[in-house]
Amino acid sequence: MQDDLSNNIRKVAIEAQMIAAKILSDLHQPYDLEHLEYRSSITAAPVSVLPFLENTVTMQKNC
Repeated sequence: MQDDLSNNIRKVAIEAQMIAAKILSDLHQPYDLEHLEYRSSITAAPVSVLPFLENTVTMQKNC
């Protein structure tokens, strides 16, 4: 979870793209399982970013 996103929607979009690119880059790195090197084949998938606002109201479901 990224706690320090901007309040500016355009800046948030740019920051989200940079985070998604970093995640995809990290997932493309080789990894070791029981002394054998593996590589993932990952295609770009949609990444959702939802900024949490400090002054939001939560709703509780009555059961």
